[in-house]
Amino acid sequence: MEKKEKTNITEGVKLIIPLATYRKIMAYTTLSDIEISGFAEVEYSEPRNAFIAGEVYLIKQNCTGTGTHMEEEDVSRFELERIKAGAKQLPRIWWHSHVNMGAFFSGIDEDTLKNRQNDTFAIALVVNKRKEMKAKMYIYNETVTKVMGFSFESKEQVEVDPLPIAIEWDYERIPEVLKKEVEEKVTAKVIVPQVYPKSIYRGRTNFNGPKTLQLPKDPEAAMKRIEELNLSREGSYTLNDWVYKDPNSGQIWIDFWESVGVIDRSSLQTKIEGEDEEYHYSPPTPEEEIEREVN
Repeated sequence: MEKKEKTNITEGVKLIIPLATYRKIMAYTTLSDIEISGFAEVEYSEPRNAFIAGEVYLIKQNCTGTGTHMEEEDVSRFELERIKAGAKQLPRIWWHSHVNMGAFFSGIDEDTLKNRQNDTFAIALVVNKRKEMKAKMYIYNETVTKVMGFSFESKEQVEVDPLPIAIEWDYERIPEVLKKEVEEKVTAKVIVPQVYPKSIYRGRTNFNGPKTLQLPKDPEAAMKRIEELNLSREGSYTLNDWVYKDPNSGQIWIDFWESVGVIDRSSLQTKIEGEDEEYHYSPPTPEEEIEREVN
């Protein structure tokens, strides 16, 4: 088989690791300060042109900081249990950790892969505690083998190295029932500008008072502005609302977007004692709209 033909049959193929599988492998890796290894189910999805990892298994093994060893008897017992459980195919993924070393395939790893040779394919996955991963795949052929929707004859083995990896996070495959529930129960809040007594000077006090400024629309930015300027929250009888006052300059800030929270206006029945200025607000001009969005 020519090299070009090998490339064609594996073009674009990848290994997809669902979140549950990923978490289990990384949990085993995190819990062991020496190398650890195991197996995992895998099936090929022709519509997605990908191998999808499945259930993860850990069997008895002797490990060091640079290798793992499973007794043939323990491996055979594990495979027999899978057959008795009705498995149509034995786990084809062999995974192992390199603890804190890089994710690469050593000479020992290559020898292990040779021992995993079967009548179809095998995938090797190496990980470490830094959540780095690398995978490779061998397709073994002696006569005629059908893998990934292709039938071909060869006495050679096809190698895919590296085999691209994609972690399938939960949000990538959101159930339709949840999408429908959000559409039915969640609506966007419509913010209606509040109407305050107007003056002849847009956004200013009747005559000599300071211009009222708006807190940012983003809640975190609004709270940051309040903390930076040490603004104090006060009730304004004229605006029938809460305002935020700069204790040093007397500058008044209003929460036009209700970024800080919903205001309880029913509690503002009388003029707050000590308020000696009247502040008036009217909707911003287009220029002020742009300034507000920038801030």
